[in-house]
Amino acid sequence: METVATLLANAEKVLITGHVKADGDCLGTESVLFHLCKAMGKDVRVMNPDAPDSRFAFLAEYCDFEVFDQEVGIPTFDLAFVCDCSVLSRLGALGVELAAASGNRVVVDHHPLDQAEPGLWQAMILEPTAAASGLLAVRFAEHLGVELPLPALEAAFAAIAADTGWFKYSNADSPAWECAAKLVEGGVVPDTLYRAIHQNSLQEHPKGIGLALSNVEYFSEGRVAMTKISQAELQSAGAILDDTDEVLDILRAVKTVDAVAVLLERTGGSVKASLRSKVDTDVRAIATRLGGGGHVRASGISFQEGVSLEEAWDLLRRELCI
Repeated sequence: METVATLLANAEKVLITGHVKADGDCLGTESVLFHLCKAMGKDVRVMNPDAPDSRFAFLAEYCDFEVFDQEVGIPTFDLAFVCDCSVLSRLGALGVELAAASGNRVVVDHHPLDQAEPGLWQAMILEPTAAASGLLAVRFAEHLGVELPLPALEAAFAAIAADTGWFKYSNADSPAWECAAKLVEGGVVPDTLYRAIHQNSLQEHPKGIGLALSNVEYFSEGRVAMTKISQAELQSAGAILDDTDEVLDILRAVKTVDAVAVLLERTGGSVKASLRSKVDTDVRAIATRLGGGGHVRASGISFQEGVSLEEAWDLLRRELCI
């Protein structure tokens, strides 16, 4: 972390960004780093490929999440933090500009590093065994001796909770619990955050969950559960399904099931798949083969433009049912 600390100390303008469709860990990590840089007197901006998930709107009360505009481009920077991923292609067009920019680039991530383009990163805060990238951001602040304000502590807790399934997944290890305990001691109220994130949905959301569950199919003698949801189905039912975690958890609760996949057609026709497993299936390996990534027990895929929902379904089913 010392190299990163030196780069930050010498930087005046800091850019913080993350992957497309940023999740709670990505947004939380960005927010922690934003408050850290503010406390150090830096000129800091947070800019993502798209707007943040509405469930984490409370983070935006204290952190301005800008949306990348290709016509305007990214701002000049001395140092850029890329959060929760180490592959710039996952930042879309923003990543292309970031790769061509002259400033220093640092990755803050807890995903395994498959390969790094030479010269792409000037430094890394990378720990694949960490429960969340947000935990690494907290450790960096501790390393610098910077006291974080309450909004940053809440962001860190949200990041860790998001990637541990509120501390019920296998990656909820003792360092994750220890960090969470410190955050609570600092003033974080977990049930308040839980209500803000998970009990603030629109009336159309339960309809989306019901639609997804009605489309479930089981394969490999019940070991694999898959479902898919098209935009046409959502519109016809007057439903929305921005978050598929609840569907994943319900399917993973089935006794015979080890691997779960939820495929969601986004507005515009692109397809996203979320994968989870309990014990035996390495969903990261499957996701990687199809252009995605993540962790052994939780991964995702954003299929290339032009791949239909049915085509994505067939590709994923073949991989899961080997």
